[in-house]
This record gives sequence, C-alpha cells and structure tokens, in this order.
Amino acid sequence: MDKYIKYDAQPGVVLYIENKGHGKECCYDLDINDGVTELYLMVFDFCLSNNKKQFKNISKIVILDTCGDLHLPNQMFPNVKEVISCNNHYTVKQNKLLLNNFSRSLINVFGWNTSDAIDMRGIEVIEDGAFCGCQSRVLENCDTDYIKCKEHAFDGSYFSEQPFNNGVKMAGCIVIALDKTADNVVIPEETRCMAHGLDFSQIKKMTLKTSTFCCDYDGNLPETLIIDGCNDIDSGEIKDITGYGVKHIEVINNKNFVTLDDIVYNKTKTTVVACLAEKTGMVELPEGVTKIEREAFNYCKINSVKFPSTLRLISDNAFADCENLRTIDFGCGLTHVGSSVSWYTFASSGLEKISFPRQVKSIGRGAFYESQLKEITLNEGLEIIEEDSFMMCLGLESISIPKTVSTIGRCALSYVKNVYAEHFTEDMLTAIILPPAVRSSQSFTVLTIDAREDVGICKTFYVPKHLKHKHINTVKCAIFDFLAGKNDITNRFYMYSSSMDEKQDTALAIYKDCKDEQAKEYVKKYAVSMLERYIETERYDDFIDFINLDILSSARLKSILQITEDAPVLAACVLDKLKTKDNSKKFVI
Repeated sequence: MDKYIKYDAQPGVVLYIENKGHGKECCYDLDINDGVTELYLMVFDFCLSNNKKQFKNISKIVILDTCGDLHLPNQMFPNVKEVISCNNHYTVKQNKLLLNNFSRSLINVFGWNTSDAIDMRGIEVIEDGAFCGCQSRVLENCDTDYIKCKEHAFDGSYFSEQPFNNGVKMAGCIVIALDKTADNVVIPEETRCMAHGLDFSQIKKMTLKTSTFCCDYDGNLPETLIIDGCNDIDSGEIKDITGYGVKHIEVINNKNFVTLDDIVYNKTKTTVVACLAEKTGMVELPEGVTKIEREAFNYCKINSVKFPSTLRLISDNAFADCENLRTIDFGCGLTHVGSSVSWYTFASSGLEKISFPRQVKSIGRGAFYESQLKEITLNEGLEIIEEDSFMMCLGLESISIPKTVSTIGRCALSYVKNVYAEHFTEDMLTAIILPPAVRSSQSFTVLTIDAREDVGICKTFYVPKHLKHKHINTVKCAIFDFLAGKNDITNRFYMYSSSMDEKQDTALAIYKDCKDEQAKEYVKKYAVSMLERYIETERYDDFIDFINLDILSSARLKSILQITEDAPVLAACVLDKLKTKDNSKKFVI
C-alpha cells in the first residue's frame, strides 16, 4: 500500500489512490467499515476489476457527477439493492443495471439474486463480468437489436452454470459457451449473437440453423459445417463462412442454395456461389452452370479447374489468389474470360501456362494480374484484351498477339518483355508502356511487328517503359510511318523516355541489335554512369557484356578501372580488354 495515497472519501470509507499522471488518479483498493450501507463514488477512476474484497453490507451505490471510469466487480457488492447515477456517463436501469451512456454497454448487474427477468432493450454491448453472480433466468428483449457480447460477460452467472444443450449454452438468444466434446454443435434458430472469442476450431461438426452466426464469429470454424434452413442467408455470408478452415460443407432445407462436392450453388445449379478455401485437387463444374459468382473460388487451394460448355460469365476475382491453381480447361462455351466489368478473375493465381480455346473473344480487365504466368497461347479469333490483363506477370517473357485482336487496353502487356504481332494497332503502344508512377525492373519492351504478309516489313522496336507523355503520340506515329515506308526515326525511341536509366539501356539494346551509330555514340557518352549502375545493382554480366562490345577507347577503359576497385572479376575483365587493345595496337577514340 506504500505507493498509494490514502483518501477518506466518506465516513467509514477509505480509498487508496495512485496518481497516474496527466491528471489521472485511480483508486485500486478501498476499505469500508461494516456499518456503512451506502457508497458514494466520486472524483477518481475506480480500477477494481481484480480486487477480491467483498462488502456485503453495501445496499446502495451512488455515482456522483465527478466520478471517472468505473470498473467494479459485481461480487464486491453482492447485496446491492439500488444504484443511482448523477453522472452523464452512466445510466441505471431496473435499479441495478449499470450502463455506459456513450458505448451503450452493460457494465454491471448488481445484486441480482432472484430469477426476475432482465430487460436488455437499449443495450448494444455486454462487458466482461457484467453478469457475474447474476441469478436471473430470463433475458427479455435481447432479440430485437444486435448485441455484442464479450467473451466473459456471463462467467459466474446462472446461465454459465447450466448444462450444454446440443453443444451450446445460451443466455437468452446469446450463445455463451460451446461443448468441444460434442459430436455436433447446433447453433439454434433463435440465436441473435455469439459471445466474442468462442473457439469453433476445436469442434468436430457444427450445424447452423440461423444466419445471424455469419456476422458474429471469430477465427476458424469446424472442419464440417452444415447449414440447415437459414433461408435468409445470402451469398456474401456463405462466402465468408467458406473461408475459415471448413473442409466439408453441406446446405440442406434451404430454398436458395444447394451443395455438391463442397461447392455451394444456387438452387438450380446454374450459378457457382462459393467453394471452400480448403478444397484441393481438381474441380470439374457440371454442365448447366452458366455463371461463377464474384470471389467464388477466392483463395481456394485447388490445382485445376474444368469449365462446362454452358459457362458464360466469370465474375470479379472469381479465382483470385488461388496460389495452387496450375491448369484451366476453358471448355468450348466460354467466350469472355472476365470482361470490362468483371475484373481480376484469375489475379494473383499460381497459373504458369494457359492456352485459350478458339471461341474466346475477349480477356477481361486485370484477368491475370500478378499471376505466375510463364507461357501464354492466345487464340486466333480473340478480339479484345482489356486493361491490365497481364499486368505484373513478371515471369512472362513473351506473348504473340493474334491478327484478329483489334483492341488492347492500357498496361495490358506492360510487364511482358517481348511482344510479337502481325500488325500495329492504335492502342498497342499504351498497352506495353507504364504510367509514370509505376516502377519496373525492365527498361524497355521488345516489340516485333511482322507485317511481311501485309506490307513486306518485319521490324523490332525497342520501346522504353516510361515515355514522356508528350512523346507517346510521336512514338506511335513513328511506328505507323515506318510500316508505311516513310521516314524511320524508330532507332531514336530511347530519347523519348522520361528515365535516364531507361534511355541508356534502350540505346544499348538498339546498338546491339542493329549497330546504329547514334545509339552507339549515346552509349559511349554515358558509359561510366551505366557501368557504375551495373556495379551498384550487381548486374555483373551486363558490365562484362558492355566491356566486350569493344566500343571504348583505352583511355576510357583505364578511367573505368577506378570504379572496379572492389570488384576484382570486373577489373580483370577491363584489364583483359586493355591488353587486347594494346596487343593489336588498335585505339578507339
């Protein structure tokens, strides 16, 4: 008690106060003489939750307007018959129910030693310990509004001492405990809320008879889940349930949904609603399915899927984040893989190789965004590739665009290293470049237009990833002009980049490919900064390749030796090149 200040609050009542700083003074203990029957709470915060003292003679508690936060255990005052609040922060119901006005939370049920009903109207939260010691058997009006119940709200109450019924203990319409040994835990139809923190993961099997559960559980669910009835449950709630550790699901006696092989469908089995996140292996959807709903397979562990010939629509994020997904059989009926309004259907999936069947007409926005794709075969007959379709597919080295494609959205191919096409379209350029704020380890796209069949020309263009906005149209027109046999400035595209690094890397690629003299002079001019960058970014092979181009003079090579002091292998490469130049007595100025 040495750290506490002793405070005489009223005759026969001593409070023990600790100054917490910033104007906060808390009462952590108190002594009350046996002759005191009324207690007045004032001035301080009362932090007595863990205090085990008991004052059986207190029959009345008065909360004065100066009182701070209250944390009082019911068992400290077991015989209270009346509580009065003169404080705007607190309200009293039925003489002994103490509520926090601001959170609408029930803090204490004092001295409730009878079976009289407790009126729960207006209560939004039941705090831990609120019902401790309470012997009421009835909670009235708890089914009218949503109530948030803390995990230990009913500990030590009549309700907590009752036996389990079908694996649950109830306080009115609130599930307060689960029997982890039960073969099947049944959440009854009258349930309106669940105590926070209940652990469902240890239960073998659970049957839901109410959809209220869907918005009121924490953590993982049992391995086996049966939805019985629950006609008001919606597809969003079903999707939420399927993502929390459930390995087997069955829907029965429901007018809207059915299940087949742990996949939830609408009643007529024309729409896939949700698949268990824990489902593995191959999924073959039955004939008759026309639609896969939004996020239906989101985060599933399946490795392959086969679509029926009847499928017509795959909605947003339907297979997003399926990291184990490796193969898709699109079937012979699907013509649109996502759309301009159905986004990111296979985003962040594990797909590495796909081949589109001949009937596919369009690939939707962000359809394969950030997937693991390494190889793609696009079908003749494909017409539209929407915005961001293959954005962030970092492993995708190359892609060939069929001649039938007329529209390619912005950034659809911006992370593909090599793009091949038989003709150049108005929107192809913005499909392969990036917006200013988006970074990439690639400096340019290698765009090959093989138009020999149409105009007898095949040309490879090196297009920087970040073009200055004012030059986007310049580059586009330059490609069209070249293909039309007009002036050729396409080997100057490096000058239109907004990035110095990209200018240098693109110019070097152009020189390597076609030995363009202006590109060569540009590279020689910035050779030192380029080689320094290669060292800083550990691009040692690029450093060696640059030196072996043999475009630098001996004097320049000697100056470069200074930046290789900490890289003996690179220094040896430069020295070898110097030695070769000296032996042949050839000098490059």
